[in-house]
Amino acid sequence: MRLALPLVLLILVGCGPAPRTDVDGAGQPIPKPLETDSWKTVPSKDFESWKAYPVGTRVVRTNVTTTSSGSNKLVETWTLQDSSARFVEVENQITSTRGDGTYHRVNEPRKFKYPATLKMHPDLKLEQFILPDPKAKEIGKEKLIVLGKEYDCDIYEWNAATEAGTMRIKAWVSPTMPGQYAKQVMTVKDHSETVQQITELFIPKE
Repeated sequence: MRLALPLVLLILVGCGPAPRTDVDGAGQPIPKPLETDSWKTVPSKDFESWKAYPVGTRVVRTNVTTTSSGSNKLVETWTLQDSSARFVEVENQITSTRGDGTYHRVNEPRKFKYPATLKMHPDLKLEQFILPDPKAKEIGKEKLIVLGKEYDCDIYEWNAATEAGTMRIKAWVSPTMPGQYAKQVMTVKDHSETVQQITELFIPKE
């Protein structure tokens, strides 16, 4: 014969507190998702710079860092893998080499997907949003020759904090260059200078 559960127990089980949805398993607050429906939609500069080129387009950016003890080389290879009206997907592969030949590493490739449009935070102005960095200031314009072709570039400068000290970054940005950056110079006073230049640009025939 089955015994009925005491009425008090049934009441306690049925009326227990509902599980909290504002904290995780460790009791830490769960951030609320941002409501971006009202945010302004703006074109993505990264998307636009790659979308103009066919799949298979490859850009090689070579970074040479010089310090008092020698030089190191870091080679970034960016390849357009996929392209649609909604996004582009670009593969990035990095190879690092010390100038004295004691170190050489080929990193696993990573893929980046750039959507055609982005949501702009209401506290930002459009001119801030499209800058290479929120702290960047445009200091001029220049027609830069890259691998025998001329690119109209906007020149920006800004500072970034690093372990070695404040890094001064100067960037030549062109909307017609895949990935936007035609050249960069990054300097940490009394420590190092890195010059990034495009050493290969391959565009397959369509």
